Amino acid sequence: MYRQKVSIILLATLLALPFAGCKPETIPDRDMVKILAEVFITDAIVSTSHYSYKFSKRDSIEYYRPIFSQLGYSDEQFARSIDYYLNNPKEFDRVLDKVVNYLAQIEAEHKAKMTQDKVEKVDTVKFARDPNNLWELKEAYAFPADGDQDSVFFRIPIMGDGNYRLTAKVKVLPNDESIDPYASIWFARDSSGIRYNVLKQQYSKSARDMGLSLTLTLKDSTYTHIEGVIMGHVEQDGDWKKFAQVSNIRLAFTPFAPLRPDMRRVPMEIDTSYSRVRALELEEVE
Repeated sequence: MYRQKVSIILLATLLALPFAGCKPETIPDRDMVKILAEVFITDAIVSTSHYSYKFSKRDSIEYYRPIFSQLGYSDEQFARSIDYYLNNPKEFDRVLDKVVNYLAQIEAEHKAKMTQDKVEKVDTVKFARDPNNLWELKEAYAFPADGDQDSVFFRIPIMGDGNYRLTAKVKVLPNDESIDPYASIWFARDSSGIRYNVLKQQYSKSARDMGLSLTLTLKDSTYTHIEGVIMGHVEQDGDWKKFAQVSNIRLAFTPFAPLRPDMRRVPMEIDTSYSRVRALELEEVE
């Protein structure tokens, strides 16, 4: 919890540097606690080696807009609230204590739910989907139509120990304005932000069809999801666009042992909110 609190303080400090002003009308504590908790969780999921660089720019507030805007607050309200709390450290410390407690509560509830799910779903579906293709998002993307700068983040529950192979057909045009476009995949434990066995494949801007092929081997049942980006890129400033096409996306699973025929199908949970991963270079972790 101490590390969480330090991370939130660092985050808030860097966000607020470009803003100044007199005492504003701040966002109420009950909402500020939820906002800062979600900010911390988001950064744990998409943590990057360019941490300080990301938060040193004024427009970095755009990264968190979906978090506070869903509660009805504007960029200015959020920035001024952070600025106020930094100028009133006792008030800010009080709010951060509530954030830490709120995160602890979420963690406890999540662990309780996971325990209950394991009791109720023994021998059910991690083998729910078609193992030959776990991909249930769109199978094709065209940029910039599907996002000027989006990376297409995915998060899919694993089916057990075995090999996971991500394939696709990719074409990046010579006029693509992203820096070092790539695909990357890794295993993760829920929303802990911990990544295991990260693989990465660079794309060339040749206008030729390229084959994307990345294979991960899982031998640790404590990991719960396979995650990644289909069109990642190095972070950069300014107004720029991607010009690329991705099609025939598949994620195949080959278990170490044959799947039992009595494994029944159930609905899968999949994260389709790839808009959170935008203009980020994801760090490779051994």
